[in-house]
Amino acid sequence: MNTNLEKISKGVSGEAEFAQTSIIANSNKKDTKVHSRRKVNLQDQVIRDRVYRLARHQVSLTSIASCLSIKAATLNKYFKDEEDFKAVYEKGRLDGLAEIECAIIENATKYNNVRAQMFILERLSRDKWGCEQININSNFSINIDQSEKDLCLDN
Repeated sequence: MNTNLEKISKGVSGEAEFAQTSIIANSNKKDTKVHSRRKVNLQDQVIRDRVYRLARHQVSLTSIASCLSIKAATLNKYFKDEEDFKAVYEKGRLDGLAEIECAIIENATKYNNVRAQMFILERLSRDKWGCEQININSNFSINIDQSEKDLCLDN
C-alpha cells in the first residue's frame, strides 16, 4: 500500500490493525476451513475518522476500501445500509473541496496567481470567460477546372 495513503489513513495517533478469524465447520467433512474476514464496526469512531480523513483528501472509494481492508463493493453496501456512515464520507468530501476552493481563491487573490485567476473566472462565468469548443467540418471538395488539370499535368 502507498505509504502516503497509509499516513493519511492512520492519522497522527495511529491505530491497531484489525483482524477477525472465523472457523466454519462443514458438517459433511471432518476438516475445518479458516476464513479471515474483515468485520468493520461502522459505529467505531476510529473507522469514521479514518473515512472522513481519506474523503477530505479526495481519496477514491476503492482506495478507502483498501485502507479498511475491505472490497469497494462492501464499502458501497455499508453506505447504502448506514446513512450516517455515508454522511461521514460525504462531509469529508465536501470539507476537502471547500479547502481546495479556499486555496485556489487565496492563490488568485493573495499571491496573484494568474492561472488560479483564470480558473476562477472560467468556472464562475463560463459564457463570458470560458473556452468555446469550435467544431470544424472537415468534409470538403475541390473543384478543379480543366485548365488547372492541364497545368498540373504539364509539370
